[in-house]
Amino acid sequence: ADYRMKRLGMAFDPPPVKGLPSYLTMIKGSSAAAQPNMLPRWWLTTNYEPLLTDKEGLAWKLRGQGVKAMSEDDFVGADGQRTQSGKASPAAQKWADLMTKKYDELSLREPVFGELRNCMDLAVIAALIFKENLAGKASLDLGVLLDAEAYPTEAFNVPKQVDTKVSFVQGSNYYILSASGGVELNTWGEASRSELSDALEPIRAQVAESRNQSWWWN
Repeated sequence: ADYRMKRLGMAFDPPPVKGLPSYLTMIKGSSAAAQPNMLPRWWLTTNYEPLLTDKEGLAWKLRGQGVKAMSEDDFVGADGQRTQSGKASPAAQKWADLMTKKYDELSLREPVFGELRNCMDLAVIAALIFKENLAGKASLDLGVLLDAEAYPTEAFNVPKQVDTKVSFVQGSNYYILSASGGVELNTWGEASRSELSDALEPIRAQVAESRNQSWWWN
C-alpha cells in the first residue's frame, strides 16, 4: 500500500480516483513550493477515534477511518545526509490530506489500501483483547489459535527490496524530489484511548440473549 501511494504521489501511475493529482503535478511551476534542500516524505498510519465501550468493558466499538497519510520534510545537508525537519511543507501536507480524504474511494479501486485498513483493524483489536484481557473475561481459551504447531499459518516469500524509482520536478536552479516513508501501526496507542457509551449495553444484552451454549467453526 505504501509503495502504491508513492507511485501515485510521484506520478508514475495515473490516479484511479478523481481529485487526487500527483504531488509533482501539484507543485509543478509553483515557486512557493520550491525548497531545493527539502525532501517531502509520506507514510500511512492508524487513524481512529477513541474506542467506545460500556461500563463493564465487555462491549467495544472500533470507530474512525482507520488509515491516514502523514507528511514530513526531510532536510538534506551539505554532506548529503538526511535529517527530519519535524514539519511538512504546505504542498506536501495538502497532498497527504487529499490522500486521506480519498482513502475510502481508493480502497474500492485499489484493494491493497482496503487490505491495509483490515490489517490495522485486526492489529488494534488484537491489542485490545490482550490489554483488557477480554479472552479471560469470556473464559475463552485461544491456545489452539496461538499454537504455531497446532494451527500453522501459511508462509510466503517476502520481498526484501523493490526497484528504485526516481521522479522529480526541475526548477530554474533546483530539483524537487520525493522521499520514502513507510507504514506505522500505533496499535497499543489506539487501544488505550476509549470513551464510555450507554448505547453499547443494549446491543451486548441482545447478543447475549440469543447466544447458544456451544460454538464452532468449520
